[in-house]
Amino acid sequence: MKHAVLLLVLAVAVAGCAEERTVTERISEGALRVATANGSAAELRTLGYLVQGKITCVTPAGNTRALVRVECTGTTVDRQPIRVEAVAREADTYHPEQEFVITVGGAEVLRTDCLDTGCKE
Repeated sequence: MKHAVLLLVLAVAVAGCAEERTVTERISEGALRVATANGSAAELRTLGYLVQGKITCVTPAGNTRALVRVECTGTTVDRQPIRVEAVAREADTYHPEQEFVITVGGAEVLRTDCLDTGCKE
């Protein structure tokens, strides 16, 4: 997933007109939302938490080409609240930095720079 976000970021850098950049930025936010929702659900399964339904993500106001934030919520099958915060810094460069923080029941269970299959060693 990290590579999918990077490809979309590259498209932002290459886009020539403002209209194309705006569309590409929205796609980049969308890609980060999808990658965060799917990746965090997979990470939670690995950690032994079962997600009830889906994790839902939104992009708060204030995102820029260089800084993209995503906030996600969900619930475990035993009704504990799930919160995921994702941020991509330097998102308009070839080497964006990402951070993901997952909490369950108010306790941090994971802090990482990649999620699930987006992690390459």
